[in-house]
Amino acid sequence: MIRCLAKRGTFSKKIDLVIDATDDEATPNYKTDSGDAVPHVTKEKRPDVRANKHAKKIKVTVYGWKIWLAFDPESGIPVAMKIDGINVADNTHGYEVLDQARKNLDGYSTINSVAFDRGFLDGKLLWQVDNEVKAIVYIPTKSKMEITEEARKIARRAEALALEGKTLDGAIYKERIEEIKHASGKNAWIEKRKTTVVRIRELPCDWWTATGSTSAANSKKFVPKLVNATVVLQWDGAPKDAEKEVVIIDTDPSKNPFAGFDAYDERSKIENTANREAKESWFLEHHPKRSEAGMRVHAYFVFMCMALITTFRQYLKEAEEVESRDEETGITRYRRKLELMNHGKLVVFCGNHFGIFKNNDVMLLAGLTVRESALRGETVEGVLSRYKMLQNTS
Repeated sequence: MIRCLAKRGTFSKKIDLVIDATDDEATPNYKTDSGDAVPHVTKEKRPDVRANKHAKKIKVTVYGWKIWLAFDPESGIPVAMKIDGINVADNTHGYEVLDQARKNLDGYSTINSVAFDRGFLDGKLLWQVDNEVKAIVYIPTKSKMEITEEARKIARRAEALALEGKTLDGAIYKERIEEIKHASGKNAWIEKRKTTVVRIRELPCDWWTATGSTSAANSKKFVPKLVNATVVLQWDGAPKDAEKEVVIIDTDPSKNPFAGFDAYDERSKIENTANREAKESWFLEHHPKRSEAGMRVHAYFVFMCMALITTFRQYLKEAEEVESRDEETGITRYRRKLELMNHGKLVVFCGNHFGIFKNNDVMLLAGLTVRESALRGETVEGVLSRYKMLQNTS
């Protein structure tokens, strides 16, 4: 299906992908394909208390499966997916779902970059994306990693020098203020949110190798991978916290200080327009059958429908824009006019005969009460008479 969409030109020639994994929760009573117990994992989660969004996290056992998605934030369409147990690490299928996306788009689009969450932080995976897919990588590091601590130290030095009007070699300090409008009319007001970053060039990363972390890194002949690091000192005006400064590493050659930050920020779209949308509006976790097979079929069906609906809406938008400019659209315009002419009508078959009726007329003839028809004083006899089906009893 994705190849069909790619063939019709749905996607850009170069795609900046986002890859993430989301839980598809179930219960221990589900039937698995293998007959084994339902996959489960222990996690820290906040209790479902709507009155207190900051409730303390507690350890709970979560049952179910996990869905890996490769998502195109520009079109809003998932282009590849993979399902496995909820207890499987995110980085396990990171390359597999990326490779599937590449095959689905092959011949129509190429993958320009990939943004991951920190759950995919694996040197071997990042090396494959960098060297085999030839795509730019964006991924946040973990707090206790050496590269994180080193990047934060450099960023604080760069910030201190920037306040004195000086610069630090290999690092760029930059601030950006975004204006957000709230309310409207007389009550409208503008909120200014400041984001401050320090972009560091060529920071050594000794675990970014074909085999991941390796003892070879201790050798004098070992040459580490050089990456860029973006340290977010302040994010959208939030209070500064040295222990929570996000560090994003990337292979982007751009000189723009916000290149890494903006690319990683796009990752939020998969959480809001794909994962959350699938669960809240498409009922992803409401499986038709309490089984692994039921969950799998439902998951593929949900994301397939999301992709088709998104494409269809885009098609309608493009068609309306063309028509608004009074451009001739040939067969496309004819089909749209035909669709408008037959809107609200049904075809009713009876043996070898058929008839085209308005929706309300069919409902009325079936013995149902239609509010609009009732307000107009419509009756069954009136409908039959309009269609010249009322026999003359005189």
